[in-house]
Amino acid sequence: MRALVLATLMCVAANQALSQDAYLCVSDGAAGIGYSAATKRWSATTFDVAGKRYIFRRPKESETFRGKAVKWGLYEFGKDTISTPCFEDFNSSNLISCYWTTYFLFNRDNLRFQSFYTLGYVVPAPNQEGADTPNIEFGHCSPS
Repeated sequence: MRALVLATLMCVAANQALSQDAYLCVSDGAAGIGYSAATKRWSATTFDVAGKRYIFRRPKESETFRGKAVKWGLYEFGKDTISTPCFEDFNSSNLISCYWTTYFLFNRDNLRFQSFYTLGYVVPAPNQEGADTPNIEFGHCSPS
């Protein structure tokens, strides 16, 4: 009997995650490469992500990204504009990948995300070595 109740609760929780239209995502860590103006060299580093949060949600019908319709959008917490658009929906494995200047991956089953920002090292900002810092960020999300 306990097994049946537990299985039922797990199905309900899974269905709630699948039917969600919004998630609160919290960064757990980030690492990448940073530039030192003093040594004029790049090196491995970590980044402080304390308090870094996002909203990952379906956009309102009126919201677009550069004039294009999107299925989902990643929003910096407290901002109304999409920072990373998702032009496709979740696949059959409950994964979604979104891209612009940041590549964002989210797993709806385990509620984990990873994002990759690639600009700055290979493609530096003109006349601004070190202005952008490539990194990988990871964290977890909860239905919102």
